[in-house]
Amino acid sequence: MVTIMKRYTPIPSDIQIVDLVSGEPLFLGNAGERSAWVVSFKGFVCGTLLPDSQFGKTASTVISGSGIRTALEAPGGFLVLDGDDWELLKSVLESPENRYKPEIALQLIPFFRAILDATTTDPRDARRAG
Repeated sequence: MVTIMKRYTPIPSDIQIVDLVSGEPLFLGNAGERSAWVVSFKGFVCGTLLPDSQFGKTASTVISGSGIRTALEAPGGFLVLDGDDWELLKSVLESPENRYKPEIALQLIPFFRAILDATTTDPRDARRAG
């Protein structure tokens, strides 16, 4: 069995969803209870990627999903994943069973990049050394 190194990525900032044409913020809810449509990285991963059926195919993929969910709860502003969990998350991101809504996905590129560009070196080590 090949062991894949851990992957590290900083947690991106929340993203305010806007109308692509006007650039105006979009809101959720009724007229009396509207709130800005803001998506967090955790919300994207837990609400869009983890519900994908690829995370429910085997006991191993369910366990990976649980590990990813737990990793998102860790303090410190970084997501640290076991390599196999990152590979599955990346695979789902790249080819989800349920397609993305392009008008929303185009605005979530920082979240896509955070997953795709995760490194095998812990960037926090450089901060501690400096």
